[in-house]
Amino acid sequence: MNRAMFAAASGMAAQQTQLEIVADNLANADVAGFKGASATFADVRAGALGLGTTSVGKHAVFAQGKLVRSGGPFDLAIDGPGFFAVERHGARGYTRNGEFARDADGTLRNSAGWALSGVRIPAGALAARVERDGRVVIDTAAAKGRTVAHLRLAAFASPEALRPLGATLFAATEGSGRARLFAPGAHDGPSIAFGMLERSNVSIIDAMMQILGAQRAVPRNSTRRCRQRELPQNEEAVPQNASTGGTLQAFCSDLSRACQLRRAESSFCHVCRAAESDVPAYRRTALYRLILISVIGADSVRNIRNLRRERRD
Repeated sequence: MNRAMFAAASGMAAQQTQLEIVADNLANADVAGFKGASATFADVRAGALGLGTTSVGKHAVFAQGKLVRSGGPFDLAIDGPGFFAVERHGARGYTRNGEFARDADGTLRNSAGWALSGVRIPAGALAARVERDGRVVIDTAAAKGRTVAHLRLAAFASPEALRPLGATLFAATEGSGRARLFAPGAHDGPSIAFGMLERSNVSIIDAMMQILGAQRAVPRNSTRRCRQRELPQNEEAVPQNASTGGTLQAFCSDLSRACQLRRAESSFCHVCRAAESDVPAYRRTALYRLILISVIGADSVRNIRNLRRERRD
C-alpha cells in the first residue's frame, strides 16, 4: 500500500465528513433548540510513522443559543444547562426545543407528539404560564394564580454522549449516564423563560468559514493523491544512482527524461543542464529529493534557488 496515497485519501474522507456535518448544521440553523454537531478526528499511526487521519465520530455541542421572544402561548426556553424531559408511547427523550402546544388532554406536546413530562393543564384553565422556577400557574373562573404542576429539568454527567433521535431530540446512553431531574430557578442555576424560544447555537458565519476551509483542503489532498499515483511511473525512469552515488549531471539528465515521459515541462531542465560538477556525497540525497519533489509539482522557483545555494556552498 502506498502510504502517501492512503494519507491523502484519508484526508479527503475526513474533509468530506466535515462538510457533511457543517451542511447539516446549516440546514438546521433556524430550528429552535438545535445544537450544532462537531466531528472528532484522530491520527492513524504505525509506531512513529503517520499514515493519515480517521473520523472517530461526532457529538453535539451544547452551547447556549440566543433566547428570543416568540408568539406561541406555551413556548418555553431554558436559560442555562439542562433539558426538557418528554414522553411518547412509553419512551422518554430529552430536548432543548421548547416549542409546545396544548393538546386536547391538557398535555403540552411538540410537533412530533412528544409530551412535556409532568405537566398537564386542567380543562377549566383560562390562562396558563410557567414561572422561572418551573411552577405551572393557571387562572380559572374561580381563582387566579393556582399552581397545578412543577416542571423539572434533566441534567446529565456527560451530555455530549447522548444519542440523537432527531434534529433536537436525544436519548440517554450508558456513556451519558442516567438523567438527574432537578427544579429550575435556584440561585446561579438554570431557569425557565416563558413565552420565549432558544435559537440554534449554529453560527452561520463560522459554518461558512468551515466550509471554505474544507473546500480548500479537499483539492490539496486530491492533488497529492494524483501526484503519488504518477510518482511510481517517474521512478522507473530515475536511475538507481539517485540514492547510491553518481554525478548530479547524470541524475538530472535521466530526471529530465522522466519529465518528458509525463509530458510536462519543468523549469528544472535549466538547472539540470547547468549541473556539470559532482557534489559531496553527503549532499546528494537532499539534492535528489529536492529535484524529485519539484518534478511532481512543488514550487520550482523556490527549489531552484535552494539548489543554487547548495551548489554555491
